[in-house]
Amino acid sequence: MQHVLRLGVYYDGNYFYYGSNFFKYQSRNGRINLRGLHRLVRKFVADRENHDIRSTQIVEAAYYRGRTSLDNTKDIEAERGFDLVLMNAGVTPHYFPVDETSEGKEKGIISSFALDVYDAAVNDDIDVAVLITGDGEYVPLLQKLNTCGVRSLVTHFQYEAYLGENGHRFNGSYPSSALIDNGTYQLNLNWVIHAERYQDMIEDLFVA
Repeated sequence: MQHVLRLGVYYDGNYFYYGSNFFKYQSRNGRINLRGLHRLVRKFVADRENHDIRSTQIVEAAYYRGRTSLDNTKDIEAERGFDLVLMNAGVTPHYFPVDETSEGKEKGIISSFALDVYDAAVNDDIDVAVLITGDGEYVPLLQKLNTCGVRSLVTHFQYEAYLGENGHRFNGSYPSSALIDNGTYQLNLNWVIHAERYQDMIEDLFVA
């Protein structure tokens, strides 16, 4: 029997939010289902590591995002609803204050995200760190993981700018080339939905 290959999954929440919106509003697949994404990641890593998917397991998952002060019931209900989605998928949320005086800049997320991943690596809690981000700010983290001998999977989006509901323009998303270069593996979510190898996973990857 193979040993358990331990995955840690770490979400850059703001990045994931906009990527999921692309699938809902532009490609019309629907929002990303976290449980479906976790199954896809397990299979993808198992393939790369020549491991059995049954022995490739997520042992921790965390979500990092800024949170503004809310002043209406609709927004509060939406955030509570997403908290339930995270809980049901076994993802621990970490929220941080947003500086509403400086164009909504999130404070402390990158450092907290990086420290948590690095702690898991040096404490031998994970074998592969799955980073759901395209931000080049995480390059030093990947370099540290490489030093520790912990593999990484950069899971990212890649799409052109598009018009959403009511004609609102959303920017395109392209991962940092340095991030890709320093990761062990990379998974482009806009590519994988068309990959024959993973078609059995795609139906469960989205929710209405």
